[in-house]
Amino acid sequence: MLMPGNRKFPLFLFGLLIVINAAIFLRRQNFDYKPYVEEAVLYKPPSGEWNSFFTDFPAEGRAQANQFLDSVLKDTDTAAQVQVKRIGTFLYDQFSKQLGKPDLYDSLQDPWDMYRFFAADSSRKLWCGHLAMMFNYFCLARGIETRMIEIMKPGDHHVVNECYLPAIQQWVLVDITYNQLLVSEENGKPLGLSVFRRMQGRPVTLQVQAANDSIRYIHPDTGYIRNYYHTGDPAFYYYTVNPKVIYRAPEKIRRYFLPESWYRILAAVPTSNFLFYLKQGLAMAWLISLIYLLYRWRRLKGE
Repeated sequence: MLMPGNRKFPLFLFGLLIVINAAIFLRRQNFDYKPYVEEAVLYKPPSGEWNSFFTDFPAEGRAQANQFLDSVLKDTDTAAQVQVKRIGTFLYDQFSKQLGKPDLYDSLQDPWDMYRFFAADSSRKLWCGHLAMMFNYFCLARGIETRMIEIMKPGDHHVVNECYLPAIQQWVLVDITYNQLLVSEENGKPLGLSVFRRMQGRPVTLQVQAANDSIRYIHPDTGYIRNYYHTGDPAFYYYTVNPKVIYRAPEKIRRYFLPESWYRILAAVPTSNFLFYLKQGLAMAWLISLIYLLYRWRRLKGE
């Protein structure tokens, strides 16, 4: 029987840790860090942390997009709320009739390339994620703090945006897919995603500011709201979506060992990160055992 005092035990333990860590690596998605965050942290005033969504993409495309937006927003008020509605109206008017199941999934990663691809042929289909990416990119290009959020309804995700309006010091929800540029209670103050989701089941009527300055009224427990905005589904708030950044080898290695991510999760019932920290502990145990074996080998070599 192998006991801790036995000379073979450290080698046996080292081999066992190799097998365990290899098994964890093969099933690494089950051991990923889940970056849960409290609502109060997510909804504080931003300090530029969401801008990497724009700056992670090529400078040439960013410059072209800004030049393009100069023409789209010509003679438009520079106030953030006005520009948010103008950009939302522009995208909804151009692409609302193209909503559907797209043929391409992975080849379009840059929002500027994405815009030019779908604008070039009105028969090309796109879905909510494409609209949200383009809107996010264009708003950030104009200096409006904006973020993309994926509501993780099982089997049918929905992607929306939030913009920060300095005039009211608040994050506000924008859902281009359903022509919902701003949504407000009777007091007229726009709502953010988390507050909007909690409206379900309440006997209230909400005002929606839609494309081309139109107004409509909705109940928060009907139609697409009931389908996609259920508070029980976690929401992923993305700092960036550029795969050339996210999946660089150094970034993947950092995320494997450290509690880091390119998004944050807001969930009604967060799950445990026990498996991630177990992975960390076992990786550290393997490293310590390796260092110990090297130390023993050098001592034996010196004798």
